[in-house]
Amino acid sequence: MKKTKPFIEHRILPLVKAINQTGLFTTFSSCDGHFRPGEQTIDDRNRADVRFERKKGISEKKANAFLYFLVNHYPLGLIRAGLSVYKIYAPFHPLNTADYVYVIQITPYDRFDTPKHKRAETDEGIDMLLGIITKYQEKKKTKGSL
Repeated sequence: MKKTKPFIEHRILPLVKAINQTGLFTTFSSCDGHFRPGEQTIDDRNRADVRFERKKGISEKKANAFLYFLVNHYPLGLIRAGLSVYKIYAPFHPLNTADYVYVIQITPYDRFDTPKHKRAETDEGIDMLLGIITKYQEKKKTKGSL
């Protein structure tokens, strides 16, 4: 049977890759945000997100240190998209390996803005996170470990 390659939307793909390349996490779900009226469903899709779990052998403390780094370096107020980092506790997990999963979510501040502006603001938030992850990786190399 032919295996199909998972589809990852192109705007979120660099963030998915960057999170996986930290060596701390494995991503399993993502969305780059859908802002046009025809793309809306009962679920609010006016946001981008990546869902992931810790790799085996990575402590909660080490995972949290990375997530704190993201939150503490994200320039709230300088860009028009908010950052949320949280856990979802669930009894059933797609990979059957954790009781919870981590979520990074980027949401435009003004949900009544035009789809074009919300797309641009979300993309700016994704780019900001990529820069912060690069900064984290550079610090990790110079310090050996964070």
